[in-house]
Amino acid sequence: MKNYVADSYCIITYFEKDKGYEKVIELFCKASNSEINLYINLINWGEVYYIILREQGFKMADLFENNFKKLPAEIESLICLSLKQFQNIKHSTHYLTQTA
Repeated sequence: MKNYVADSYCIITYFEKDKGYEKVIELFCKASNSEINLYINLINWGEVYYIILREQGFKMADLFENNFKKLPAEIESLICLSLKQFQNIKHSTHYLTQTA
């Protein structure tokens, strides 16, 4: 099973329905069907939360947090990701980092 780590831009793209959000939806569907593992680094999650907090306030940041919990992605620290043998990270060109 392939492992993917979503960065902050990927999550922002999904929630704002920016160009390429369909690809993110496809990966969420695959994660929901247990075809892939999908993770987001805790730092990237915090970055998205802070951007929303700064631009839209606490109410929207909390809404983001509640909506994110419904997605098929696990929030992990960098240490946890490396402990799960994510040493060989290959960067994709746009939204995601696929890990070997």
